[in-house]
Amino acid sequence: MLTSASLLDDDGEPFTWAALSDRIDDSTQPKPWLHLPLSESDITVAEGEAAWFPHDWPFLLDVNLTTLIDTIFWEEKFAASAIADELAYYRSILLGLFCSIPRSVLVSAIDGSLPHKALAKGDDIYPLYNPDPEKEEYEQHPWFLRRQQKEGYAIYVRWLVDAAGLSPTPDELMLIVDCLRKYISGEEEDAAVAADIDNAFSPDTSDTDDILRGQHMHLAGKKRRAAQVHTWCKAIELLCRHLTPTQRTQPLSKPRSYCGYSRNVSKRDQNYRRHQSTTWLVTLVEAVCIVLLPLRSIKLRTYTVCYLATKDEVSLAERSLTRCTDSRIDAGGFCVAPPGQCR
Repeated sequence: MLTSASLLDDDGEPFTWAALSDRIDDSTQPKPWLHLPLSESDITVAEGEAAWFPHDWPFLLDVNLTTLIDTIFWEEKFAASAIADELAYYRSILLGLFCSIPRSVLVSAIDGSLPHKALAKGDDIYPLYNPDPEKEEYEQHPWFLRRQQKEGYAIYVRWLVDAAGLSPTPDELMLIVDCLRKYISGEEEDAAVAADIDNAFSPDTSDTDDILRGQHMHLAGKKRRAAQVHTWCKAIELLCRHLTPTQRTQPLSKPRSYCGYSRNVSKRDQNYRRHQSTTWLVTLVEAVCIVLLPLRSIKLRTYTVCYLATKDEVSLAERSLTRCTDSRIDAGGFCVAPPGQCR
């Protein structure tokens, strides 16, 4: 029997029947509201969730796969989110899984260079994500052909990049952070900016009166979302804090990302392009990019990074790749709920 408790929203929380009715016909429901700003204590707690010392995952992979897997296990264990108590279990599953990924894909997914390399025709990654016009379909790279299959368990990563596959610069990311803080400030002077963000994809979604009433579209009246905006902003600040002036004007070496699972990555990506089934934080940050940097075409772009043999591999694969691609919100990523909660 289907119950509200068996359904999860994109925060990883159970839907209420009221929330479901909002989605069915939100024209007849009052907009949810949230009192802003959050209290200083709430902001302190939220910012304290940000990771101060993220691991150098590319270095760990360069050492060897076992070192990478062991670090993933102990990080999961420390966070009380490990799906098994035995390190041997992680090794037995992930060694085979990671070895099934082309080495160039695994390395570039973990260091964040994949979206750029996938667009570079001279790179060995290019034919894995793009068809060769001089070849018949059956002659294309097997990795590329697998993505065309209608069904198949896979892990994908979405990176926040421009049309060249490059991250916003740290200075641009800090502009985004400043704009997000205005969005949740609750101040009258910031209401127009907040309304512009709400209207980025669909005009007349919100006006300044809506914002001053705390009826921000992307927050949906949820205090947890406002807190997570503070967490994400603090994580970005920590990433940028020790960069030199020159580094701050160059694309961030590892773009911010979202990691997820799908049985049909192509269809899922089509939904994302229509802003359907998208994590609210992704939509919010993309809206800010449209308002702040309209000529940069910055948005999240999707790439398959791992194909799975069975559904049993999904949970561990998604958790592990979410961690080593720094897609968790506390690392400045866009995964706002633990892997496996949202489908």
